[in-house]
Amino acid sequence: MASSTFPTPYADGHSSTQVSTKTASVPWYIWCGALAVTSSSIGGAWNVSWHRSIGRDSFWTPAHMAIYVCGVLAAIICGYLILINTFGRTPKDSAATVNVLGFRAPLGAFIAA
Repeated sequence: MASSTFPTPYADGHSSTQVSTKTASVPWYIWCGALAVTSSSIGGAWNVSWHRSIGRDSFWTPAHMAIYVCGVLAAIICGYLILINTFGRTPKDSAATVNVLGFRAPLGAFIAA
């Protein structure tokens, strides 16, 4: 069976160029936001079907709890973004924020909070 190899650019020993790879990681608050949106979507659909089949229900139903989880996660994310951008500013990050009552954060953090 024939095998084929592909030439690697700059693979010879004469090159002094080093290639560094940097892996970009996704911040924790992005994953937390994705979980919040998922929780809200599932909780909302579940709540509608719950109300159609059972009728009026209490504050503590599982469908409502899924919706509440979304609100709590969103508050944690927005609070973190407001605190980190207000007290841990870098000039690069400051360009992407707005000032509201002395606090700095992305505009969405203030709207959602």
